[in-house]
Amino acid sequence: MASPRFQWDKKAGRFRGAGGQFVGALQVRGALDGYLAEKETWAQEWADKLARREISISEWQRGMEREIVNVHLNAAALARGGAARMDEAALKQAGDFIKSELGHLNALAVNIELGLPLDGRFRRRAGQYMQAGRANFHLADREEREQRGMNEERSIRHARDSCAECIFWEAAGWRPIGTVTVPGERECRRGCKCTLDYRLNAGLRNAKTRFTDDEDFEDEDLPKGRKPKNKTGRQKAQLRNDDPDWNDPAVHKSYGLGAPMARDPQIISPELKTHLRRFTRPREDEFGVIIDRKTGEVIDMQRGTRGQVQLNPNLLTGRGDVVPVHTHPTNAAFSGEDWDGFLLAPAVRIEAVVCPDRICMVFKTKNFDPYPPQMQGETASQYFERRRNELFSKNSWRPELAETNTRDAAAIEEVNRELAQLHGVKFKVYNE
Repeated sequence: MASPRFQWDKKAGRFRGAGGQFVGALQVRGALDGYLAEKETWAQEWADKLARREISISEWQRGMEREIVNVHLNAAALARGGAARMDEAALKQAGDFIKSELGHLNALAVNIELGLPLDGRFRRRAGQYMQAGRANFHLADREEREQRGMNEERSIRHARDSCAECIFWEAAGWRPIGTVTVPGERECRRGCKCTLDYRLNAGLRNAKTRFTDDEDFEDEDLPKGRKPKNKTGRQKAQLRNDDPDWNDPAVHKSYGLGAPMARDPQIISPELKTHLRRFTRPREDEFGVIIDRKTGEVIDMQRGTRGQVQLNPNLLTGRGDVVPVHTHPTNAAFSGEDWDGFLLAPAVRIEAVVCPDRICMVFKTKNFDPYPPQMQGETASQYFERRRNELFSKNSWRPELAETNTRDAAAIEEVNRELAQLHGVKFKVYNE
């Protein structure tokens, strides 16, 4: 879909204009935005035809499918330098996105057959299928930049009024590539005007530095400010297992952290809690962040779906010390899948779930055991589902738990306490 005024410079990995000068990222995005606006207008006019019964539902769906495929292939091609550079991997990346969009479209067609009103809201919804090409463009662009060796990215705002998520990501600055939510998948959704910038951080690429001849220890990223000189293998092990003093308020000055643990803290700050709940409310999607436990910095942020959110597994299974925090649209505590992830993540000693009216937290203690004999081979999620059903039935006679949601939340909390006791974990609930 690239404009005829643009020519791709393969060596530089950028477009050049008619005079040979490089074309800025904002100008390329402008070409995409103009194209998507035209397609949005077409989709809305196509929806009007359906509303006036000039076309059938099947005709409307076939027309939308054709344009969705065209939009996403063109958006991906623009990000990669033209249709000629769409290899098998690029086509698969675009194809996965297209498959997801066509699934949503099919569900919408079914709802139309069931009587969905063909009003202004439907008209806007049809147009949004075209605007989805923006997210696909940025995903393809990220993949292209990563193949060229870029390892950091940052979000840049261009609109006067931005959603809280866009403001958050711009303030976050440079992040490891793949950790910033792309424009089009944020709170402001498919009308996002932000762009992503990329760079090669040689310091990040060369962060693994060996400073001991002890072959029992592998290279690892050195914590900021630590000097690698004259460290023995034993000293290095002590650094690796270093734990900050959680009774020291100075440890908690940064954005993500609250009061010291000695005073029954809530690890996340009021500001972050507000943001997480705000991101969750509109569609009741789960939302999650990962906090660096030593600095309090938010190092990953992801929007999920109703019922789950996937945080960066590399951060949860690495050698760091991080605090994953995610939301639940209801006041239910940790799920069985949450427990499986917490118990088996070596970098996680504390985890939190933010509910509408409370926060639930788990802490690994000195008695922590991921495989206690009492579990008799059951995983935490298997135990969770079995006991949840048993307790839900058991509590049916209690008048204060007459409502199904309340009874289920009570059963989930009781199972959480049982799992905590079995695994040597402290489970706490902070009501607000």
